[in-house]
Amino acid sequence: MVSADDLMRLYRDDDHTPVRCVGGPCDGQTLTWSTSEPPPMIRLVVEEAPAAAVLGLTNKPPIAHYGQALDRQGSPRRDDDGTLVYTYRCME
Repeated sequence: MVSADDLMRLYRDDDHTPVRCVGGPCDGQTLTWSTSEPPPMIRLVVEEAPAAAVLGLTNKPPIAHYGQALDRQGSPRRDDDGTLVYTYRCME
């Protein structure tokens, strides 16, 4: 049985939303989004540059795109602790 304290983490409305990245270069990274409505897509600068950036073939920092994962009903997917899940889409 789930306690009321466990459910409060899922339904809090404090304008801060925890977001977890799954897959790609930022796999497992958890961020706190500063609003209660995070965007459908998040762009993150990748700290470990791919080989092309290291060799100087590009002058832009590499960016990873993460999109909201949806459950079977089409709602944003959450982990057991209430964190929204974003999955890796592509690298720019």
